[in-house]
Amino acid sequence: MILKISNLSRLAYKGWSPDKKINDIEKLKLRVSEYIKYDDIKVQPIDDLLYFSIEIGQDVFISIRGTNCFKNWLRNCSFWKVKLKNGKVHSGFKKACDQIYERVNFKYSDNKKKCYHIGGHSFGSAVSMLLANKMYENGYNVVWNVGIGSPRVGDKKYIKNTSKYNFKRIEICNNLDIVTMLPSYLQGYRHYKMLYIEKDKELVVYDNMTSNLDKIMTFITSFNLKEFTEDHDSNVYCELLSRNVKKLKELGLE
Repeated sequence: MILKISNLSRLAYKGWSPDKKINDIEKLKLRVSEYIKYDDIKVQPIDDLLYFSIEIGQDVFISIRGTNCFKNWLRNCSFWKVKLKNGKVHSGFKKACDQIYERVNFKYSDNKKKCYHIGGHSFGSAVSMLLANKMYENGYNVVWNVGIGSPRVGDKKYIKNTSKYNFKRIEICNNLDIVTMLPSYLQGYRHYKMLYIEKDKELVVYDNMTSNLDKIMTFITSFNLKEFTEDHDSNVYCELLSRNVKKLKELGLE
């Protein structure tokens, strides 16, 4: 399931771009159809946001595009926290989540018992985590939430409380991916349970001490600043996850 959601997250970048004023929705539909057979697909641009949902029987996959324009960057930079009942979350990500939830709820409010699998890359990953929580809180049968190269979305209280929700959730971090280091831990932001891809491209269960040591050793041995951004590429994530299929099976996460 992680491989499927990660590939759909990568494909989300093939859609509409408000900055370039290009409408590639039909191209996105074609790319998705080449990857997976579906019963129905809905591609939805909302202001500077884009997500698509595909239906395969009782399964609904929702994928949210990552940062792709200037307005997305403004949302990323809105890192002050807003208070929810479970804790505090990133203001920019919450606003994006609310906009997408309104459209998702309009389409699926009568079909909450379907199996919902939600994911994204980068900015889209952060929004997907808040969306999964909000859908779950409103009675949707959320089964999976997969965050690829995600920034942190909430404070310790929010992460702790929503980690108790009854669905499968995992964040995946590729070594020096700089986006996964933001917003800062010192600002009170935290991650969910994470799978970490080490410098030798092996997938391990996240451990703060181990992963931080691996990051330091990678940077010291290579001293390549480009790795901070190169490790964030969605295509790289998909390739590395494909290499680690055996490990994903062992962890029951394939």
